[in-house]
Amino acid sequence: MTSKVNRNLERLFLEQTVKAVNDISEPWKTSDTGRPPHEPEVVAVMCVLKIKGQRTYESTEAYGRDNNYLKRLLGVDRLPTQSVIHRGMQRMPPGCIKKLNQRLTVRFRRKGIEGITDASGFRLRTSSSWYDIRIQRKSRRKDHLKLHIIGDFQTGIIHSFSVTGGREGDSPQFRKMILVIGKVLKMAGDSAYMARKNCTLVRDRGGTPYFRLKVNVTAKPKSHPEWKAMVKLYHKDPKAWLKEYHIRSYVEAIFASIKHRFGNFLRSIKPANQEKELSLKVICYNVVRVLYLKCAKELGVPLWVKVKQTKPG
Repeated sequence: MTSKVNRNLERLFLEQTVKAVNDISEPWKTSDTGRPPHEPEVVAVMCVLKIKGQRTYESTEAYGRDNNYLKRLLGVDRLPTQSVIHRGMQRMPPGCIKKLNQRLTVRFRRKGIEGITDASGFRLRTSSSWYDIRIQRKSRRKDHLKLHIIGDFQTGIIHSFSVTGGREGDSPQFRKMILVIGKVLKMAGDSAYMARKNCTLVRDRGGTPYFRLKVNVTAKPKSHPEWKAMVKLYHKDPKAWLKEYHIRSYVEAIFASIKHRFGNFLRSIKPANQEKELSLKVICYNVVRVLYLKCAKELGVPLWVKVKQTKPG
């Protein structure tokens, strides 16, 4: 399945991206004065391709100049130059990127998702420095942004995401992300998401929360009965509870895939562009996942295969 997609990844990626961008409303309004501009959909596709190939604006222009197949897909004779792509990245609203993600993933969450949630850092080109009084010397470290996601354990699709600074808490972002998700079968997250309100939000969407409990927690509901139910379920059968919880480990594979394919650092300098660049990495990841899932369905290949464990020796 993966071999079939990977052999034709460039062509399939272009087709899926163009289709998804054309399915949403116009990314931004164009000016009525001056020379006729490139269609916003065309510029948006080029912005996605820039991130997919980890290219500079100049190399993205060169890639489009020689790509006749992409021109036919977009129905144009010429593609945007590097300055137009750069302005397009600046003009593209973050809400447009999230709308594009919803359009890509909507058909994969109709029956509900087995949610997994976590956050991971992506390096920036800038650094922070400060004077550490304790060790009496100047310290320095690379800055980073955090990508918060809610994914589906069964498909590996990222259904909701948020980009924040490196010191933002995980739990508040979870409450924002889950609002755009309809039905949830269950939700697993580490102790950073262990909050009564989070349990209520999961239960409101029909799911069962599995947030890693700390040793000092109590079952007091404090107007959140779902919290009490989760704690009691853990104490009733810890082994079965932990088996359900450990689907969360798959979220590490999602982050590893994004960083391996599309880079673990951000090229942009301006904060607004950094957020868009990281958001577009999610779009690129989801496009590839959609292609794998589509190919698996066509070939009748199951997504998960049981492996028999053999005893050593």
